[in-house]
Amino acid sequence: MCSKRVRINFPAQNSCSLAQPGYSPYGYRSALQTLLGFNGSRVDAATECYLLGNGRRAYNPSLMRFISPDNMSPFSAGGLNPYMYCLADPTNRQDPSGESPIFGWFSRYYRRHFPKKQNLPAPLYGAAATETEKTFVSYRNIPSKYKMKIVQQAESVPADYELIGFHGSQESHTHSLEAGVDANRLKRNLLGNGLYVSPSYLHANIYAGKNGRVFGVYGRNVERWRVGVQFDRPSADIMLIRPTTFSNLIVRTEIRMPLRLLHPLKGDSI
Repeated sequence: MCSKRVRINFPAQNSCSLAQPGYSPYGYRSALQTLLGFNGSRVDAATECYLLGNGRRAYNPSLMRFISPDNMSPFSAGGLNPYMYCLADPTNRQDPSGESPIFGWFSRYYRRHFPKKQNLPAPLYGAAATETEKTFVSYRNIPSKYKMKIVQQAESVPADYELIGFHGSQESHTHSLEAGVDANRLKRNLLGNGLYVSPSYLHANIYAGKNGRVFGVYGRNVERWRVGVQFDRPSADIMLIRPTTFSNLIVRTEIRMPLRLLHPLKGDSI
């Protein structure tokens, strides 16, 4: 008997000897016949690759990488290396879709039931944030030089919308932004067409300019949003909301905490 689940390794017994398969977080497939599988996925007998995402991409455990490039790389969730598997962290992540890595079941369980909370000081700007690994952030002590309207109750924001980021723009754009984001008015950027948002008000303030302000960006049904579908997260300070998501997006002058951080990255500077 041999299990194909990650991190579980049982010896295989036959009439002649006791076989002890090896284990690698990247998977294992030798030229000899082996009982070891990987992530519970089916191995293609002809190529000895794992066909992830219903055959969308083939993963070769011998090379420890995909054999075809990722269409979400290098500027999106796939990372800088279009052939890399699980952002070089296969122990904590898995990639069933073949498009972008996600945390494995153990990591998700641990984060859900044992959240960590800590105060993150920002001495250069005199501000701090309260962060939990449930991806909710509440900024406090924001200096008055940043033009932001922080409120406890936002009358202009429906109850089913959550704050997902900040957008810096000129004061003169307030009416058009609050009337609804129009894809035809957006300038095409290097990373693609869409509304650029940041989880950091410091970063958003850079784009607000001297006479601008920082707006709150709110999303509806964000628990259903997926990176690479509704939005992209090319870097820690940038999130690109795709035009197809604008029907579930509003921009408001009023900013109601907490902020829900979508698709957290290690480099997040909140």
